Amino acid sequence: MPLWPKNGRKPRAFIVWRANYLNQAKGNEILESSLWKNLDLIVDINYRMDTTALYSDVVLPAASYYEKVDINTTDCHSYIHPFGKACEPLFESKTDWDIFHALAAKMAEIATQKGLKPFHDEAFDWNRDFTQLAHNWTGKGTIQTDEQAVNFILGNAEETKGMTYQLLQQKPQRFVATDPESWNSDIEPGVAYTPFKFQVDKKLPWHTLTGRQQFYIDHPWYIELGEALPTFKEPLEEKYPLYWNTPHGRWSIHSTWRDHRAMLRLQRGGPIVYMHPDDARKRGLQDNDWVRIHNEIGQCVCRLQILPGEKPGRVTMYHGWEKYLGFKQGGWQSLTYIKIKPTQLIGKYGHVNFRLNYWGPTGNNRDTKVEVEKAKV
Repeated sequence: MPLWPKNGRKPRAFIVWRANYLNQAKGNEILESSLWKNLDLIVDINYRMDTTALYSDVVLPAASYYEKVDINTTDCHSYIHPFGKACEPLFESKTDWDIFHALAAKMAEIATQKGLKPFHDEAFDWNRDFTQLAHNWTGKGTIQTDEQAVNFILGNAEETKGMTYQLLQQKPQRFVATDPESWNSDIEPGVAYTPFKFQVDKKLPWHTLTGRQQFYIDHPWYIELGEALPTFKEPLEEKYPLYWNTPHGRWSIHSTWRDHRAMLRLQRGGPIVYMHPDDARKRGLQDNDWVRIHNEIGQCVCRLQILPGEKPGRVTMYHGWEKYLGFKQGGWQSLTYIKIKPTQLIGKYGHVNFRLNYWGPTGNNRDTKVEVEKAKV
């Protein structure tokens, strides 16, 4: 696993960008009492005062989607999304480009004052000279605006060569090429992007250890743990009877827009947990009661909604609720945890290899179990 502090070094500063880290991270209270307390500086780049911003030392006000020139895409489809500037950033807020340019300039200034020498990072094969950080950030002075940065990306990426920001403003544009290592279909006019066409139609090898579709993994750690084939194992917390289910939010994008007036009108306006009528009856609970949900990791206190459609033996809270939006205690991630399995640390074994957001240590979303009782509020 390449992403961990080496040689006993501990992180001293934390910059959060495009994320509500403290609200979304598993085991909120554990993080507050460990990582958060041990950092010297927490900086949040944000356009709203969310949970992470409230717990940061510095909040750098960022421009929102309609106040900047930018582009966005995902690996789930083949289109480029442009952001158009409908109005100037409000008050002291700046675009992402300007914020990082300013940070780079300040770091270069400090590096020059301290006489820092260039160095090579072996883990990522990076050459770094912090005294030249701002100079390099602007393409040696050739990129000075958001739109110039967008055009540089579009003009140099294999997937978008020939595109410009102005072209994106005229009509949606698809990639002109795809990477066979991460995409499985060519871009064909009038044909939807379809996964696995390289392997099925062109008969190219699958990106696995054997070059075929495979479930069996014969790494000794998998064999020792009895997981050479996909295997069900009972959750570890047997003393708690209810499964804790936290699916994607129905009225938000993660925590964003959760407190928007129109979204609040579609629900009860605060965090609720859904429970089957039989489970509520066993515990003497009524609809809209304040309830305490707890396990050995943490607890939260919120309202109950009795829902016949909920699965017996399970309680559900759609994720993304900010702590300040109606919890009496804790939050929706106060009950979850990360327990790293040995198999998550295997690398360089065919397709079982570290890749950010694809392979590596991850949380146990569906293994968490809880109990629910009437809260004293």
